[in-house]
Amino acid sequence: MHNRLDAESFALNELLECLNYQPDLESAREAAENNLYATEFAFYDLDDIFSDYEQDHYSDADELTSGTEYKAGDWRSAREAYANALALSACRAELDDAVTTIKERLDDLTETVAEYTDQEPKPETGWGCTHGWAAHDLETDSGVCVWKSRQLDGVNGAAVQLGCGYWASVTWNPDA
Repeated sequence: MHNRLDAESFALNELLECLNYQPDLESAREAAENNLYATEFAFYDLDDIFSDYEQDHYSDADELTSGTEYKAGDWRSAREAYANALALSACRAELDDAVTTIKERLDDLTETVAEYTDQEPKPETGWGCTHGWAAHDLETDSGVCVWKSRQLDGVNGAAVQLGCGYWASVTWNPDA
């Protein structure tokens, strides 16, 4: 049984996994893109890949497969190669969107922290919010949660979800 490819979720999860062990977002993007190139998308339903992604990613997929010639008996291989190129093109586009979204969320976090402290924010990232279930004092319109009443063991903090349960957070000492 084949699964339907969700390029947006696939690319975001790949990026977040790479962000977990890469030093910065650009390095994570590069590692995620390398992983995408190594992915074999034939596991997914090829007909779904054609119907979901061919219209928007035809030219990129065509470029990826140009120069490759197949004989009539190789139609299955040609079909799989084209579907793989479509899936790769769709995932690369979604990866670029995910990087942009994460940059925006990190900027929102930095801007929010700047409202409360002059300390240079150094966001920590990871699966799940590092502040756990501590009730935050407010949430900004951009989704940044703020703890400003020292309830985090005497310090304040802010956190934002980057996607799929992966968070960036900052703490600061209000007395510094």
